[in-house]
Amino acid sequence: MSAQVRGPTLPVELDDVQGLLNFGYKHHVEACFLLLRVRDRDAARTWLGSVRVSSAVVVDPVPSTVLQIALSGEGLRALGVAPDIISGFSPEFVAGMSSGDSRARRLGDVGANDPTGWKWGTGNSAPHVLLLLYAKEGQLAAWQQMVEGQLSAGFECIGRLPASPTQGIEPFGFLDGISQPEPDWHRQRPMRDECQLAYTNLSCLGEFLLGYPNEYGAYTERPLLDLARDPGAMLPGAEDAPGKADLGRNGSYLVMRQLRQDVSGFWKFVDGCAGGDPVLRKRLAEAMVGRTQEGESLVGRTGEVIRGGARGAPDSDPNAFTYRSDPRGERCPLAA
Repeated sequence: MSAQVRGPTLPVELDDVQGLLNFGYKHHVEACFLLLRVRDRDAARTWLGSVRVSSAVVVDPVPSTVLQIALSGEGLRALGVAPDIISGFSPEFVAGMSSGDSRARRLGDVGANDPTGWKWGTGNSAPHVLLLLYAKEGQLAAWQQMVEGQLSAGFECIGRLPASPTQGIEPFGFLDGISQPEPDWHRQRPMRDECQLAYTNLSCLGEFLLGYPNEYGAYTERPLLDLARDPGAMLPGAEDAPGKADLGRNGSYLVMRQLRQDVSGFWKFVDGCAGGDPVLRKRLAEAMVGRTQEGESLVGRTGEVIRGGARGAPDSDPNAFTYRSDPRGERCPLAA
């Protein structure tokens, strides 16, 4: 067995990490995402430098409102970030999601999904900045109005995407939000998969955050700067490149897509495959998802088949299952 390789024990700067990664904000039942384009570079930079972004630090009591920010590659250019710095990020981020026919084919954005038919995301409708606003019940409307008033000098709002409370059920009718990874905030997990032999839901920070090793023991692409370009020593040092300032550290890539779920089409298809049998229809849909509609795995912790929402042990972890007893995916299809 290989010796376990552990990451540096330096603590994570939670106050420099946006809170969405740590909390998900499921208790903030109201949300709206604002798509912005830079109108005035100086005013936009001033606002971005002054707005309060909620961090990953635990706060008690939980705040009533939360704001998170994401920037696109085009947005960095619009804000005046140097081209060589932008090019230090991943090619996918720099190019953008609608950057060409090849990318569209690889993402399946063809036919009815072709970017030319998108409501936003291409040309002048491609956002520079995404604001994610979360609020407790009844708190969103007034706060959103205030935020939009503050940013209007620097930005044009090209889209508002409201979110509807789902009570934990996604549109197809399945319990949602169950299978969530657990970032290794204490940096205790071995950095390489070959050193991690047992099942765990704990994931290396580098799978989510820039500037940390992932489960291959590698660091994701991000801009590493000469110290002369950070005279105020505002940036942390790069773990994998001594003598370099790590501009990307504690940042994370975020994909924002607006999709339509064809609920009636899904159930019509499943019903046709099941020959109209309601019991078989439900079982087939659950096999496609990999869980019952009530959220249970089709293969339990010890490998038993679970159907119809039957519960396992009271203390069972809904993620603590593997394909060890079902290696061919006969109970829970491998493609679920």
